[in-house]
Amino acid sequence: MAEIIVTNAFVQEWKRDSNESNPDWGMKVVEHHQKKEGDGWVTVGRIYFTVKSGWDVKIDFRNFKKGGRVRIAGKLVTESREYEGKTYNTLTIKATSVDVVQAGNIVTGK
Repeated sequence: MAEIIVTNAFVQEWKRDSNESNPDWGMKVVEHHQKKEGDGWVTVGRIYFTVKSGWDVKIDFRNFKKGGRVRIAGKLVTESREYEGKTYNTLTIKATSVDVVQAGNIVTGK
């Protein structure tokens, strides 16, 4: 397991095309990768993560809303699951902390 800090991720909806809030045990986030092109920035890639509480850490993920910016620290693991005979892998962060990021400032959100 690798240590990871994601400094600028955005909270995603828990289920696609749903307004359902996050469960208390996890959330999904996306980290955008951009490059400067001319006078603006262009998204060149995205990494999607599932975030869950790390071992012996209590985080209530219902506090984080879709579109919110967060900073996450923890350990990166790969979780596998099978569905209809296929294996799917998910990048999961076992978070030790999750903080809300607001206009360059970090507000503790644990």
